Amino acid sequence: MRVLIVHRYFWPDSPPYGWMLRAIAGRWVNDGHDVTVLTSQPSYNPALRDQKQPRVAEVDGFEVRRVGLFPETKTNFVARVLNLGLFMLRVFAHVTLRRRRYDVVMCATTPPVMVAWAAGLAAKLRGSRLIYHCQDIHPELLNLAGLMGPGLGYRFLRGRDIRTMNRASRVVVLSNDMRDTVERRGINDLSKVRIINNFTVPTFSDNVPVEVPESVTDASRFRVVFAGNLGYFQGLEAVIDAAKRLGDRADIEFVFLGDGAAKQDLIERAGSLVGKTVHFFGFRPQREAEEFVRHADLALITLSTDIYKAAYPSKTMTYLSVGTPLLAVVESDSELARLVVERQIGFVGVPSDAQSIAEAVLQADATQDRDSMRERVSATCDELFSESSRLELWSSLLAEPPSVQPLQPVFVIGAGRSGTKFLRNTLAAASDVAAVPYDIGYVWRRGNETMEHDAFLPDMLSPSARRFIRSTLPKLAEADASSRVLLEKSVPNTLRVAYLRAVYPNAKFIHLIRDGRAVTESSIRLWQQPSETGYLLQKLRYFPWANYRYAIWYIRNIFSSTRIWGPRYPGIAADLQAESLATVCARQWRVCVEEAANALQQLPPDQSIEVRFEDLVSDESVFESLCEFCGIDDTQAVLKQYRLTVNPASLDKWQRNLTDAQRQDVIAEIGAAQATLGYASDK
Repeated sequence: MRVLIVHRYFWPDSPPYGWMLRAIAGRWVNDGHDVTVLTSQPSYNPALRDQKQPRVAEVDGFEVRRVGLFPETKTNFVARVLNLGLFMLRVFAHVTLRRRRYDVVMCATTPPVMVAWAAGLAAKLRGSRLIYHCQDIHPELLNLAGLMGPGLGYRFLRGRDIRTMNRASRVVVLSNDMRDTVERRGINDLSKVRIINNFTVPTFSDNVPVEVPESVTDASRFRVVFAGNLGYFQGLEAVIDAAKRLGDRADIEFVFLGDGAAKQDLIERAGSLVGKTVHFFGFRPQREAEEFVRHADLALITLSTDIYKAAYPSKTMTYLSVGTPLLAVVESDSELARLVVERQIGFVGVPSDAQSIAEAVLQADATQDRDSMRERVSATCDELFSESSRLELWSSLLAEPPSVQPLQPVFVIGAGRSGTKFLRNTLAAASDVAAVPYDIGYVWRRGNETMEHDAFLPDMLSPSARRFIRSTLPKLAEADASSRVLLEKSVPNTLRVAYLRAVYPNAKFIHLIRDGRAVTESSIRLWQQPSETGYLLQKLRYFPWANYRYAIWYIRNIFSSTRIWGPRYPGIAADLQAESLATVCARQWRVCVEEAANALQQLPPDQSIEVRFEDLVSDESVFESLCEFCGIDDTQAVLKQYRLTVNPASLDKWQRNLTDAQRQDVIAEIGAAQATLGYASDK
């Protein structure tokens, strides 16, 4: 299996996740997969920014491809935005333009939302499975941290991220709390969500001795250490306030490792305590940071209120791996707090409550079983967060077959101007329906582009045309993992039901019938109007120019003196020379109705349903029945769309617009068919 892993920051940059990705990629290589990592030059770790890596390199049996971006720092917002856009484009181009398609594309949530959206869209276009690895859930995380309000930007990003999840074959989150947040989003299929938490950071270099300041190893002090990003998600302000409350305890120290947007504010907040009981050591390499934590009495994990719903701090595994008890400042009902309490591996404080945090520190200082607590910490790490156990889950994940349910093809057929567009657009309002938004003659005519009529027979379908149709329709309909029904409406299909069944043997058909007089009157007007430029341009966006023969045929018809509109029954060109336009339009309706009815009679009863347009626009319960027939669950969206767009007033327009001569021609042509269908046939 060919696998692409997309992440902006990869080993040796940005531990722990970049390092864990190396371990995951290496495991997949050992499992026999062909793995590529698409990343950028190191930029997260300041110490590595000037150490350029090869553009293409082999690591542990997989290929690493690094794209060039603009130099940036965490405070250079413009450069970061430019790099986000550039990285998105590079990811999209890499996935879509590679000669050999990737079977699986895995992308994480860094940078948030848009890179994964671009990767998901590219994967969809190439027919690749998407694994969406959610280290956190955006933009909910930004909203919970107070960095983004619930406005237009939030709704846009949330909509894109939900779409990415719906496109994904698997969505991987770190905790049950995050899974609950995904469930509240209402994604299409919750069964695709997997919980695989992070694991202890792998070692990819020799464990050379690491020196730390002697003050850090001073056993006479009770030391609380925080290692990680000093940002606004962590709620560290309350920890500084707790340190102030304990200011008279010179033997209790708070040590902060790392940099971040909130660092300067935290230093100013600590005031005179800096250098005494509060220390800021800046960024430290991974192994050095681990030594700081190893010699600490408590390893601090703190999150702002409700952040646990959208994130799980990966530093937890680092802390546990060196055997240091935890001080988890997080809500008591969170998965992390329950782990700490149930496993007796530390203490829990209340977010934003300095007094609660200070009391937890004092409780830890007074405990008598520190050695046994460290043993429980190590045992918990081995059991729940070891590299070997997590990599087993990643191996199993990649081996899982796709869980996407096959699309149910449903074809709306009916003579032109019977209301098929209204029917299609109304059903397409359902969230579980993927609908082709326009007629697609060039798709159905694949291999038969120059045929003078539309009445194709099954023996005219080549294997290549069948493959083309089945691969093209879902793309045009923008089907994703939320889609259950593939809906298509092209009026010429009324003449080739058996041909459609040869493409989709399990297809369902909705045969829409309308009073032939109304259809004929509307058709006459359409025959006489020029082609809709906007509609043609919309179709042009998706037209495959390799199919030039159809383009030539179509353009020739548009500019022909005998331009034909609508379904081409056999002999329609000759009829145009011998009959009135009213007669041709009426015959067009009759042939379409009769051909479709005859073909549908050969189908099992559960594969077709007949609907009258007059009933459709007067009784919304007809749409409820249609939803049940198609297997559409989102009936309420369909009914809402129906109430907004239904227009029964158009039923009798033909009585005002048809001339007496046209009426005579129409009734002469369709009178018998009208009577058979139960419509009036004498005027």
